Amino acid sequence: MGLGQLCNLNEPTYPELVRQFIASAYVSHPDDSHQEGFLAFVVQKVYYEVSFTNLCGLFGLSAGERTSGLYWT
Repeated sequence: MGLGQLCNLNEPTYPELVRQFIASAYVSHPDDSHQEGFLAFVVQKVYYEVSFTNLCGLFGLSAGERTSGLYWT
C-alpha cells in the first residue's frame, strides 16, 4: 500500500489521539546517538519512537525507496 491509498481507507478515527500525535510528532535524523532516523511522538502521556525502517514496514514501503520526494532511510 502506498501513502496515497492510506488517505482513502474507511476506518474509525480517533480525533483526540490524532491531535496528541500531531502536536507532539518529531522527526529525528541519524546522529551519534541513533544509527538511523526515527519518528517520535506522545499519545496519552506515553512516549513512542519508531525507526524509519519499521515505519516503512508498517506502511508496506521498501526502506530506501523514494516516495513523494522523501527518502525513507
